[in-house]
Amino acid sequence: MGTRRYVVSTTSCSLSSTSRSFFAEHVQNTILPQYFDDDASVPPLHVISYAIRTIIKPTVLVAEIPRLLVHLGHVEHARAKFMNCLQEVKRLDREIRARNGDGVSQGPSGGGEVVESVSLTNAERNYIKGVFRQQRTMRSAYRRVISEFSLLHAWDTWCSPNHERLDSLLKIYFPCHGLWGDEAAEIESQYLFHEGLDDDERDALLQTAQCQLRLLQQYVKDKKKKRSPLPASTDFRTRYALQVDIGQLVGTTMWYLNELEDSVDQVESILAFSGSTTQSPVRP
Repeated sequence: MGTRRYVVSTTSCSLSSTSRSFFAEHVQNTILPQYFDDDASVPPLHVISYAIRTIIKPTVLVAEIPRLLVHLGHVEHARAKFMNCLQEVKRLDREIRARNGDGVSQGPSGGGEVVESVSLTNAERNYIKGVFRQQRTMRSAYRRVISEFSLLHAWDTWCSPNHERLDSLLKIYFPCHGLWGDEAAEIESQYLFHEGLDDDERDALLQTAQCQLRLLQQYVKDKKKKRSPLPASTDFRTRYALQVDIGQLVGTTMWYLNELEDSVDQVESILAFSGSTTQSPVRP
């Protein structure tokens, strides 16, 4: 077996790329094609993440939120594929350990010769388990970010000279059956940032939409009593202020991006692809 090389990290260690050759080649040649589309139109994860950060830091560019939602949809799509790939890494690790109790087995390389394949270390295995344990938290953070940025953009548009666009934005951002009936499912399927919604997430989306609907109801009441400020005015924004903590929203977005990028980097190190000329088998 090849000499172990430990990566300077508080969470994981890795083997040399030589000793991991069979493991990594299997991920590259067998696992990846099942989960990753070769779509050159979608930039790499780090490029999309950079684009997201430019929209939300140092201040949120509200007009760019539609683009932000598309970027976030691509990131979450990549995260789902990354987790599928990681599931297969776990399966391969179990197979290697089952074939040989010491964690070392023999497997054919691409050239036909027999090379060593090495299972994960306990530290590496525990790190990957931790990534899976965090799945629900990551998904919840993503859905919150999507919902609240959608609400912010819808509200800002309502308070602008383009306020007539509010109805169409509510349909796009909140495709809830309780609001749009059977049309909701079709709308939901058209936008990547709604991909994979479950019933609980749809209910949460409807609750977020209610924030804007309550403001609309108040506006209608005020208008009947002739108490409503003119749309697109500063007074209008003040009277119908939206209760969203933008600082916290940006913080949640940054946490979500950082956690995903850190996980990808750590798994790359575990598979010893850092510094290798071979394409990473796990990077979305």
